[in-house]
Amino acid sequence: GEWRLCSVSTAPSHRRRGLARACCAAALEEARAAGAAAVTLSTLEERMLAACRLYESLGFALERREAARSLPRPMTVLWYRKEVGAAGPGESVAEEEAGEE
Repeated sequence: GEWRLCSVSTAPSHRRRGLARACCAAALEEARAAGAAAVTLSTLEERMLAACRLYESLGFALERREAARSLPRPMTVLWYRKEVGAAGPGESVAEEEAGEE
């Protein structure tokens, strides 16, 4: 099945320390260990550019964009997905992520 990653946020005073990356990597690992095929998430393009970069660096692929509203200013929801499959013996999502950077 699919897992959904929701509400990842870091207090402004604790940003740029890798906390969100570590939380996302742990969630991906948990999903994979539980047998999930994929993890999905959504975020707002206009307000969460740093989050978009993080998700893309973790291997999430943009599936679709959806206009959420146009007034008083445009807001676009971005829907992401990452296939996680099942981990092989001794393999983890975190190890794969480290190899991609």
